[in-house]
Amino acid sequence: MDILFSKRSIIYFLICISLVGIKQLNGQTEMVNPLLQEINQATSLEDTLNQMINIAEREMDRQRTSANDLIGSTIQLATLYNKKETLSRAVLVLAKLKRSEGKHRQALALADSLLKSNSFAHDALLEADARKLKANMLSREDAYVEAEAEFKIVLTIYEAQKDTNGIAFTYRGLSSIARNTGDFPMALDYCQKAIALFKQTHNDQGLANVYNSMGILYKDKMDWDKAKEAYQEALDYHQKIGNKAGVANAYVNLGGIAGTQKDEVSAIEYFEKALSIFTILGNQRAIAGISYNVSVAQKSQGQLEKALQNNQLSYNTFQAIGKVPPPVIISLGELHAKLGNNEQAGKYLKIGISKAEESGQMNTIKNGYNVLSQTYARIGDYKSAWEAEIEFKNTSDSLFNAEMNTKYKELETTYEVKEKDSQIALLEAQKKQQRKTQFFTLGILLLSLMIGFLLWNLSRVRKKANKLLEIQKMEIEEKNERNELLLREIHHRVKNNLQFISSLLGLQSEHLEEGAALSVLKEGQDRVYSMALIHQNLYQEDNLTGIPVNEYLQKLTENLFYSYNISPDRIHLKLNIDEVNLDVDTMVPLGLIINELVSNSLKYAFPKDQKGFIIVSLKEMGDQIELQVSDNGIGLGTTGEIALNESFGYRLIHAFKSQLEADINIESGQGTTVTLKIQNYKKAS
Repeated sequence: MDILFSKRSIIYFLICISLVGIKQLNGQTEMVNPLLQEINQATSLEDTLNQMINIAEREMDRQRTSANDLIGSTIQLATLYNKKETLSRAVLVLAKLKRSEGKHRQALALADSLLKSNSFAHDALLEADARKLKANMLSREDAYVEAEAEFKIVLTIYEAQKDTNGIAFTYRGLSSIARNTGDFPMALDYCQKAIALFKQTHNDQGLANVYNSMGILYKDKMDWDKAKEAYQEALDYHQKIGNKAGVANAYVNLGGIAGTQKDEVSAIEYFEKALSIFTILGNQRAIAGISYNVSVAQKSQGQLEKALQNNQLSYNTFQAIGKVPPPVIISLGELHAKLGNNEQAGKYLKIGISKAEESGQMNTIKNGYNVLSQTYARIGDYKSAWEAEIEFKNTSDSLFNAEMNTKYKELETTYEVKEKDSQIALLEAQKKQQRKTQFFTLGILLLSLMIGFLLWNLSRVRKKANKLLEIQKMEIEEKNERNELLLREIHHRVKNNLQFISSLLGLQSEHLEEGAALSVLKEGQDRVYSMALIHQNLYQEDNLTGIPVNEYLQKLTENLFYSYNISPDRIHLKLNIDEVNLDVDTMVPLGLIINELVSNSLKYAFPKDQKGFIIVSLKEMGDQIELQVSDNGIGLGTTGEIALNESFGYRLIHAFKSQLEADINIESGQGTTVTLKIQNYKKAS
């Protein structure tokens, strides 16, 4: 059940959710401002939650911490109000956040749990999104068979939905699987299909991504010219749409190709362009990696001092954000060695070799021992130089043996496959004729069995039809009873949560002396009570969708008199209420309006213990409801009108007035009379 919120009252709503323990977006003005602007358009709690999900998903790369806080708040609210579909969507965004943080197993677990719980049974596109995420995470775990199966399910969903962009993105994912399993022609075919579809829909971001994938394909095949062309296409599209991170990554890829082609000048130029962009974006991991690439290119150019500076920057940056890759450490040691800093060289080379041994990086170990041997020889420590040379040769031999074993196994596998293929072809030829005869005989037998089965089944179905109808009728009645109990429990829990908020406000007010702060807390407590009272009436009554207005207003006004410590002997209250049951969507804003009007009369109309009366009238007149709250107090006066117009309560009344499509009239003389004629209201069904 949606709780309607006006545009003006959204701040009050955010205060309420903070009081039930949900994190506020402290200091995150970059996200709070668009949240308040976009959420202002929402007319229900579910709309508000969906706006919060949209903002979190959009901001996950730029403001990851804030996006995490916002999606956590959304999950808590969706759980509290039992918004199952919204909760599933929020958990899916959380899984994407985990992926962007590099927590791939957590992302996989979240996506898998959503799919197993059948959370997207009524939303095929969201199911496709979850399966696509799962497939990508499986691929990162090298589970390519399972990943391909998920992508093919995704493809089926998008084809049924006629979602051209979705189909194209899925082809890109399948291309990655084919590349990782060594099927280059299939991978290239998927890329070309994706490009054709993205061009149909003019999806420049999709085209940028696919050309990047195509560049990786050609790079793996060592076709450097085609790889460069593909990466250049990706760069052009990223520049067209203004994707700074995409532009930087394209420069990195082009720099890598230039380095492979021994064009170090171009490589350095590309890497430095990427570095300047990632520095602006604040991507420390990218800065660390590119600084190392620049260092390698400068080392090849003989620019050893510059290479050392960039290598040291890479080392320091990696160290600040986590673990330093062994090649970076070995390279730093090598540069120190080339510059004659033998002590520093030895230090970094030993650390690099140790780290490489921990992670089994044989090539890095080999290079490290080679440079270490030369460094020891340069300083005259020939014993250590000889020991390092032995380790270098041992590692080289191990690498050679491993490479030969791999090639042998590949050749052996290829031979076995060819032998098996020829044997299978021969067997198939021998069995082909046998199958024709068997299929004909089996066809006749199966047809006879099917006819007999259909006749028997028809008789059985007729006998069970009436019994099945009776069972279904009983099940429907039981489900209706369970749903009614569940709905009552929901209203009960909402009432309890609102009363908990009211109690928190009450406890806080006990620590304040008389003044503006205490007054604001008491007003907030009364507003929360007015909503809690609605949910209390709902779960206690037979009608779960409507509220008896007369009974509700009696309890509401009694609470206000108690809250302001007003004796009925001093201010007399008269209720003139029609016997009408209103829907909760109407009663929430109407109750808050009456709460504000009666509170204003109690606080301001009768100063210095003056006596008087307040009349609350609510009449159904044709196709509208007329609400009138009047008192015989001192009236507003010019000062009072100004104060009223500037008060939060007055703005709240006008916000709900717009929601109810009501006309308001305020008269002040010997007392004050406020009349609202409400057009947009709903009775209980």
